[in-house]
Amino acid sequence: MNILVADDMDSTAFDWLSERHHVDLRLDLNKDASALRAACYKAEALVPPRELQINRQFLDFAPLLRVIARLSPGSDNIDMEACRDRHVQVVMTNSAATQANAEYLLSGLMMLARPGLAHAAAGVELPSKLPKGRELNACTVGMIGLTPTAVALIPMLRGLGVTPLVYDFAVHPGAPVWSQVKATPVALPELLERSDLVSLQALYAQRYAGILNRRVLAHCKRGQAWVGITRSSIFEPNDLADALEDGRMSVLLLDGPESNFRQPGSRLAKVSQLICTPRIGAHTHDARHKASWMAVRRMDEILRAPPVRSWAAPAPDPIDAAPVPGEEWAETSMVDEGPGTDPSADGGFAETRQM
Repeated sequence: MNILVADDMDSTAFDWLSERHHVDLRLDLNKDASALRAACYKAEALVPPRELQINRQFLDFAPLLRVIARLSPGSDNIDMEACRDRHVQVVMTNSAATQANAEYLLSGLMMLARPGLAHAAAGVELPSKLPKGRELNACTVGMIGLTPTAVALIPMLRGLGVTPLVYDFAVHPGAPVWSQVKATPVALPELLERSDLVSLQALYAQRYAGILNRRVLAHCKRGQAWVGITRSSIFEPNDLADALEDGRMSVLLLDGPESNFRQPGSRLAKVSQLICTPRIGAHTHDARHKASWMAVRRMDEILRAPPVRSWAAPAPDPIDAAPVPGEEWAETSMVDEGPGTDPSADGGFAETRQM
């Protein structure tokens, strides 16, 4: 099988895959979309760079393509409907970044509890009378989104003496998951009114665009600090700017916002209390190692099976029985998120969209 790898894959996973298939490593194609399209003509599997827009036009250049495996979280630039129509399966590795994202949120919360660190990170001149910081175990931390990252973060916070408040847009207060994670759900207004700091890791869907608006942010406890990994579209931009400028929110640290979120000339471009990082939460050696192994095992399984020509999941042929490093991360689930959904940087186990 011909596999084109155009993203930085873990070397051990790459070697394992190369022993089983013909693999072409072309990291030089990351910045050359035209050359990448040309290289895909004979590819049956593709590991694309994070920035690549995969749509119908791109798939026209890859007539043999059977599977796309994404090493980075998120599928906002993959046209799932087009892949389904072309019978191309999409392998996501979102859960590989769960621990990395949880640690990013924890480090952000600890930094934001100390105003001097937040000012320095934002490149803002320190005030003559610097506000005193807080110890995290003396703070109330609100968590928006009961996701796998939140489940990993909750025991970290409890280890520091924090009792987190948790809310999720889509999880019913009576759902069994609350008792499983030993958390008591609270309403969003109550969470914002009581919390000194807020961690935002909610799964994003199109129906949540702008849901954190003026009406919701009016409940913020004054001087509240936020850190988030959810897509920036969850905020209504002007209402967020108001909250940051009038002091309801003292600072927002947001990882990987969309390119137009803080574009030149916008109100948010002038708000110094907004700190954006370029999707570094999941950018760890460990997360890439896990993602690489999840991707190569699933690609190998798909390519060994007969080509998929319907929505029914194929029965995969047996794969090598010998244990492989990282096998514990190779879990997959068949997930169809339905129309209008768009996973954020957070997610569950590695998913395969049956196309």
